[in-house]
Amino acid sequence: MSAPAPPDGAKGTILFEQPHRGDVWRLQLSEWKGEQRLNWRKWYWSGDELKPGKEGCTIPVERLSDLTAALMAHHGLMVPPSLGSLS
Repeated sequence: MSAPAPPDGAKGTILFEQPHRGDVWRLQLSEWKGEQRLNWRKWYWSGDELKPGKEGCTIPVERLSDLTAALMAHHGLMVPPSLGSLS
């Protein structure tokens, strides 16, 4: 699935999208106050344009390796030591 372009004002790299009940959940790497963040946010349709909603959370990009390790472990994959611990 190709990701639609972010609306005006939304900057960042879309890493993952999941349509759900007419809305779209989006994991996006963006910058806020000079720091990179991962935003897991519910986007809603306003006419033919996707807009970010208030539902979601922000994850410090420094925790991306921990998130990756947790997902790999959940799927029974070997987690490389370079990803860190799951503590």
